[in-house]
Amino acid sequence: MIGKQFCFCCVREHFCGDCSFMRVEWVKTVDKEIRNQGFISNYFKNWSHFERVLLVLSLVVPTSLGAIFQSGLIQIGASSITMIASLLFAKARIEGYLLSLLGMILFCIVAFNNRLFGEVGVSLFFGLPALIVGFVGWSKALKKGKVNEPAKIEIRKTGFREVAILALICGTLGIGLYFLLGAIDTNLLLLSTISVVFTIFGTLLMIRRSHLGTLGFALNDISNIFLWLMIVLMGDISAIVMIVQPVLLLVNNTYGIFVWRKMLKAQESSAGAGV
Repeated sequence: MIGKQFCFCCVREHFCGDCSFMRVEWVKTVDKEIRNQGFISNYFKNWSHFERVLLVLSLVVPTSLGAIFQSGLIQIGASSITMIASLLFAKARIEGYLLSLLGMILFCIVAFNNRLFGEVGVSLFFGLPALIVGFVGWSKALKKGKVNEPAKIEIRKTGFREVAILALICGTLGIGLYFLLGAIDTNLLLLSTISVVFTIFGTLLMIRRSHLGTLGFALNDISNIFLWLMIVLMGDISAIVMIVQPVLLLVNNTYGIFVWRKMLKAQESSAGAGV
């Protein structure tokens, strides 16, 4: 006979043999919920207040503007998910690749509807393979963190020569893309081409885990601000939510520039100390 205990299913102060199975299942459920809450709290444990504000803005701003300007759910979803993924990349978190995949799919739908075929093409034929390659590469470069801390990637310091070579490759591709996109009647041809080139440039740097990766994406954000601003000025008011996206992305990626530099210095200090 076990001492008095509270029976969770029949609400009696004793251990009910008939209800023992239900009690065990209830305890398992509660234990699972506690573990899940622990995972969530640990995940955001090292997030600064500024990062949490950016996370909230990534959800609230696109949703609010989407409701005001009657944007579709796909536009709102593409904007929010892409911004959250950008924030994760700014923190060098591999989960950014998973959200980027979903955001890219939604963005392709929006871009196709606005006849921005260059954006669609680079997403499907370059972005998708790049996400796969980047995810695999980052997975191999993960370094286990401290207890209750997420694993971090090993950051590479990119020299001027490597940046120059990547810039030359992207510039060459850009010339070919300009004529290719013009042949398929792409809207806002020059801006679309510039956006595509910066997307490729930033993606290549990020795949290589370069400390300049977020800088490449910041340049892409600036070009996208002008690109979607022109779409709005041409009469598509609902696309205003797509302007807010690169503005907040620019904030995320600018913040990421400093975060990656800080992590690189910490990594170099640890290596110098033989840690």
